[in-house]
Amino acid sequence: MTRPDSHMPPSPPERHLDADARFLTVAQVAQQLSCCTKTVRRMIDARELPIHRMGKRLIRIAASDVERFIRSSRA
Repeated sequence: MTRPDSHMPPSPPERHLDADARFLTVAQVAQQLSCCTKTVRRMIDARELPIHRMGKRLIRIAASDVERFIRSSRA
């Protein structure tokens, strides 16, 4: 009989995504915003840009979230 690993953090809730959603890398977002990747990572850390985890390490940003960020920063 196996015991569940008590040291494992709980899984985050699943996010249901639009099948047609387009996802960008940090580098692609940086290029679109004319900034460096470090700035994009700071925006992610500040929760200004939401991310989507694909696996344990891979992150992507929805193109619609980048567009929303651009619109809100112009206002």
